[in-house]
Amino acid sequence: MTEAHINRIATAVPPFDVHQAFLQFGHALLEGHERNSMLFGRMAERAGIEHRYSYLNPAADFDAASTSAYDFYRRGDFPTTAARMRLFESQAPALAAAAVEKLHLGAERDHLTHILITCCTGFSAPGIDLEIISRCRLPTSMERTMIGFMGCYAAINALKLARHIVRSEPKAKVLVLNLELCSLHLQETTSLDEILSFLIFGDGCAAALVTADLRASARYHPRCGARAVGTDSRWRADFGHRSVGGASRWPLRSRRRRACARSQAARARRVARHPSAIRKHVIGHRDVRSRKHAALPQRGRAWLRHVLRAGPDCRDDALSRRFRDET
Repeated sequence: MTEAHINRIATAVPPFDVHQAFLQFGHALLEGHERNSMLFGRMAERAGIEHRYSYLNPAADFDAASTSAYDFYRRGDFPTTAARMRLFESQAPALAAAAVEKLHLGAERDHLTHILITCCTGFSAPGIDLEIISRCRLPTSMERTMIGFMGCYAAINALKLARHIVRSEPKAKVLVLNLELCSLHLQETTSLDEILSFLIFGDGCAAALVTADLRASARYHPRCGARAVGTDSRWRADFGHRSVGGASRWPLRSRRRRACARSQAARARRVARHPSAIRKHVIGHRDVRSRKHAALPQRGRAWLRHVLRAGPDCRDDALSRRFRDET
C-alpha cells in the first residue's frame, strides 16, 4: 500500500518582534484594573514566551514601508474588519512565499500537483492560493484546496487530506501551507481572558512537501532505508509509523506490532544499561558472538548499541570490519 511521507518542512515569520510591545499594550488595556493587570503580568511571565512576530511595526520610528502597530491599533479607534483584511491581502502572500522558498524545491517546483492552504485569520478574492502560485512560480495546473476557519486543527485536516491524495495518486506531490496572521485581530477590551488569548498567538507560515517518495525525505539513508531515517519531526514524519525509544520503525497498525515495538525499545534500554546482556540479545553478528561483552571498551559498547538499534540491515561486512578495528 502506498504511504505518504513529509519530505520537508520549512517555516517563516514576519520581521518585527512584537511580544514585549504587546505586554505593554496589554497592561495599558487593563489600566485601572490593578488586580487583572497583576495577573496578566504573572501569566505572561509564566507562559515562557520570549518572541512573537508580526507585520505590524512596534517601533516608534517606523519606516514608510511598514505599518505602525500604534497607528493600526489606536485606542478608541481600532480597525474595521475591512482594514484588517486589506493588510492580510497585502502581507500574507509574501509570508507564504518566504516559507515555500525555504523548502528549496529546485526542479521539484515544476512537478508539484496539489496545493493545500489552511487559514482562519483572513481571506481575499479571487484567492490567496492563486496569489501564492503566481509569486512562487508554481505550475498553474496545480489542484487548489482552501481549508478555512478551523483554527489549529486545520493543519491536521490538511495533512490527512494530503495523505489521501498521495495514497490515491502515488505520483502526486502535495504542497501544504499553514498560514496565519493572528496579530491582525486584537480587540479593544478589558477582559483578562481575551487579552491572555491574544498573548499566545503570533504571525507565521509553515510549508510542507508531502509525497509517496521516501527517498525524497531529508534524512533518508540509502543503505538502511526507513530504519535509519531520523525521527526529528522538523524534517520528516511517517503517517502510520512511530519511533519508540530509538528502536526500529514499525507500522503501528496491530496489537502484535505495537507489542513488538515496545519490546524492541525495552531491549535497547536494557542493553544500554547492561552491556553484558548484548550476547543474549544481539545474535547473528559474528563479531558480537566472539567477544566477552562485559569487557568491551566504551567505543565498542557504543557500536553494539548502534547495531542493536539499526537492526539486521547493519550486518554488512563493512560495518563488521569497522567494528573489529575500533574494538
